[in-house]
Amino acid sequence: VNAIIDDPQPGSRTLWIATAHGLNRFDTVTETFSHYFPDSKNAAAEANFITALAADDSGGLWIGTMAGVLRFDIKANRFVNPSETFEYGAPPRGNINTLITDHTGILWVGEESGGLHKLVPRKFSHHLLPEGGPSNQILAIYQDKRNSLWLGTAAGLVRYDRSSTRTRNFKHDPTNPNSLRAGSVSFIHADQSGNLWIGSWGGGLSRFAPATDKFVHYHFNPRDPSSLSSDFLHCVAEDNNGMLWIGTAGGLNRFDPHSGRAQRFLHDPNDPHSIPANEVFSLLVDRSGALWAGTALGGLSKFDPVTGRCQNYVHDPNDRSSLSNRTVTALHQDRSGTLWIGTYSGGLCALQRDKNGDEKFINYMVDSGLPSNKIQAILEDEEGRLWLSTNNGVARFDPITKNVRRYTVQDGLQHAQFFRNAAWRNAAGEVFFGGSNGFNSFFPAQIRDDPWPAPVVLTQFKKFDHVQRFDRPLAVIENIALRHDENFFSFEFVALDYAGAENVQYAYKLEGLDQDWRYCGEQRIATYTNVDPGEYVFRVKASNHDGVWHERGASIEIAIAPPFWQTAWFFLASLGATMLTAYALFQYRLRAQVRKSLELERVRFLEREKVREQIARDYHDEMGHKITKIGLFSELLTRNVNGIARELKEHLDKVLEASQSLALDARDFIWALNPEKDSLYETCLHLQEFGNTLFEESEINFQVQGLSEALAHVKLNMEWKRHLTLLFKEGMNNVLKHARCKNVVLEIEIQHGNLQMSLADDGVGLTHINGHVRNGTGVGLENMKRRAQLLHGQLEIESPEGKGTTIRFLSALPMNGY
Repeated sequence: VNAIIDDPQPGSRTLWIATAHGLNRFDTVTETFSHYFPDSKNAAAEANFITALAADDSGGLWIGTMAGVLRFDIKANRFVNPSETFEYGAPPRGNINTLITDHTGILWVGEESGGLHKLVPRKFSHHLLPEGGPSNQILAIYQDKRNSLWLGTAAGLVRYDRSSTRTRNFKHDPTNPNSLRAGSVSFIHADQSGNLWIGSWGGGLSRFAPATDKFVHYHFNPRDPSSLSSDFLHCVAEDNNGMLWIGTAGGLNRFDPHSGRAQRFLHDPNDPHSIPANEVFSLLVDRSGALWAGTALGGLSKFDPVTGRCQNYVHDPNDRSSLSNRTVTALHQDRSGTLWIGTYSGGLCALQRDKNGDEKFINYMVDSGLPSNKIQAILEDEEGRLWLSTNNGVARFDPITKNVRRYTVQDGLQHAQFFRNAAWRNAAGEVFFGGSNGFNSFFPAQIRDDPWPAPVVLTQFKKFDHVQRFDRPLAVIENIALRHDENFFSFEFVALDYAGAENVQYAYKLEGLDQDWRYCGEQRIATYTNVDPGEYVFRVKASNHDGVWHERGASIEIAIAPPFWQTAWFFLASLGATMLTAYALFQYRLRAQVRKSLELERVRFLEREKVREQIARDYHDEMGHKITKIGLFSELLTRNVNGIARELKEHLDKVLEASQSLALDARDFIWALNPEKDSLYETCLHLQEFGNTLFEESEINFQVQGLSEALAHVKLNMEWKRHLTLLFKEGMNNVLKHARCKNVVLEIEIQHGNLQMSLADDGVGLTHINGHVRNGTGVGLENMKRRAQLLHGQLEIESPEGKGTTIRFLSALPMNGY
């Protein structure tokens, strides 16, 4: 006995024993042996001398012999040639001493004369039909209850016995009406009675009864409206009533298997609720019984079999939440009820509802990690993950995490190209995908990615393409110092992944120069040129052969010294000398300009003040006197003319009123012109006089608080005086006209260079006067707000109903009156 191991199948009570005379199976329950010989024709053959045993992940055995490595399929109870089993490495043919499988499934083989071998098993089983048989282009797949696979190929139908690998071919024979009507099989569907429905491209529909081994054909008849609408069939789906829905190149058909009659549903360009296109690529009956149809160039349609009306979903290039493509190639409803849509060139879509209950599409494409935007088929595994066949390999998509894992020919795929209806998942969870070079089968739970990230190390450093030598390995050096003229350099690196270096990906960046990682695929060198002096950190990371990244990676610090003329001491010395010279020149010119500017400004100021003083005196003596005379003459004329006509008296009254108003305005204008009044004190004093005059004939008590000669130090220009006076005059007029108050207070307060003036009454409040006051309109408030904005201040209004009104003006005081 050379080796003994337990049976790797769960629950088994069997031992496998390697001897010099073959492989032995011992049942510990019945205490019986079974014997197996790799070379049954020659008992003394070296292949029967078994030296080592190891179990694999799929429940099989690796057998080491004096003539190389074999694999024993426990379920099939036979030896298998492992030549097509490995993704990397070829099985050795010499005397095998040791076999070990690690946690990633890699088989390590110790050979007596060949050393250590590493064999990486393929993740997917690849199956080809026997030579001389029909085409290996697998277009459709179905597995029956007897574990036989039914394969639709480009050259007919094949029944494939998985246990014996024997096949039976069904081809089109023009002389035999009981044969297939066409060579290319589009789909295979088993109904509830066990009949197989075979759709073909150009041959219509055929029913095959395995029990009788006969075909019954249904095809398009232009004289029979109850026949199929086309003989070119794409897909099929069976509803809850046993009706077959068949998608063709010429419309959608509801086919009754009992009567053999079909009802056609065709596209009508004048009916927006008809099927959007006649070429139907994919069909799905969801859990609610609704029929979904994916069309070519027409988008997706939800079909109501009762009304015959469609709810259509189209691609809108201006709407990212619409269907991503006009052609739908695959449909699948997952366990949560989400509808997944595969498209011809728009990737994968999920139809979901947002918070408002509106339907929208979430789209996933190549930039999301998919290997291709052309999805051929969608299957779901027991963990809820989606397996997608495409025209560029297979992808595993996790709907929860949105993670994508891509698989290629190197993983064991039959080819990069797969076909639409060549997809099947059996009751045991095994998945089948067919393509242009046979088909693959696999159990998703056994497709495990290597979770261990590959560490990466720096192997070489070059300056100007010359390798640099160090006293220690580069991988343990923490920093490198360079001169300013050594700024052309490169690093080489490698990931310590021995399972599949061809699939390792790299990314690097120079912190301090690169903002993001530079993904360089399989390239293992990073080159930088003309790097400025400074402190940098070079980082590199790598993925393992299954795409798991080692985020920590490797790093090394790089310090590039500046030239002496760029050093800090040289810069500071030069800067200091330059600044001293510039400062001396600047001070000399500044003092001269300041003296000149101050003298010029003083002259201009004196001239302006003299002009304002002269204008104020002239207006006061001339315009004020004349306006007063107009008012007096108008009043005398009104009093001394008896029996004057009423219309003429009204005109005289208006003249009198206008002259009085003009006199007040002229007084304000002359006051504003007078430079002696350019202070906050004079402005507030002017407002006090105005308020006393305005309210003296009313029952309103007017007071001013905060008025002191200290305000004379706050200088105001003409604009400030004018707008501030008119703002509060407007407020006082509003109080007199509308407030119905007993007291009104004007308050002045200065704090930290900010002016706050308020006018408060104890009247009825603004909302009692005008319901629109809260919106900032009415009773002159718009004019007041405009004047506050012109002074770069803000106007606050507080008017609780029945508790009076406070109008508060807030602003920073102007600098020197400007």
